[in-house]
Amino acid sequence: MKFDRQLIQADLRAIQRINTWKLVILLILSVVIAAIFLRLNNVGMVERRNAVYSADKSANNVQIRDRLYDLQRYAASHMNAPTGEVYLDKKYERDTHAMLAELESSANKDSVYAKADQICRPRYIQDGFYSTAYMLCIKEETSKQATANELVTEIEAPDPSLYRFEYYSPLWSFDFAGISVLISSIIAFGIIIRITVAGGLRLLLKRQYKSV
Repeated sequence: MKFDRQLIQADLRAIQRINTWKLVILLILSVVIAAIFLRLNNVGMVERRNAVYSADKSANNVQIRDRLYDLQRYAASHMNAPTGEVYLDKKYERDTHAMLAELESSANKDSVYAKADQICRPRYIQDGFYSTAYMLCIKEETSKQATANELVTEIEAPDPSLYRFEYYSPLWSFDFAGISVLISSIIAFGIIIRITVAGGLRLLLKRQYKSV
């Protein structure tokens, strides 16, 4: 199969008008801009995640719900903004404390619950935090100390999984970060295409010269 040498040379000159080094500079600039916007997306997620933690400390369930929704919506619409695990430890502590307070209010000082609390509290409660280990200890000790005539209510701690949240971000999003990443990809693809096509045309010219 023969090719028109003049057409090949014309195509090669047209490609060479677009200097590779200019494209490389554009690529570097677009990558830097993309990195900045990706970083800003992550910073925005961190700010909203911190707002969730602040709401958790405030003990306002409405604020906790709203801040979680804000975090979920932001992560779902921005790339590079996965939240990681968000654990509402203060809410878990409050709910556990409320459950135990209700239980203790119906028990006297000599009850199995009070005795179990005296054993478990020094071991597992630090800074007022009611941990899962403390709940398991209470459950175990009440089972040990209960006599045949004592009715012991089954103690079930709040499920920790209900207090854990994790939201994922998309691989690409239509925002400044996503657009800059797309532009960088197009420029990089253009550089590859230019080098490939120019190399192919040069190879065709060499073959044409050899066939002459």
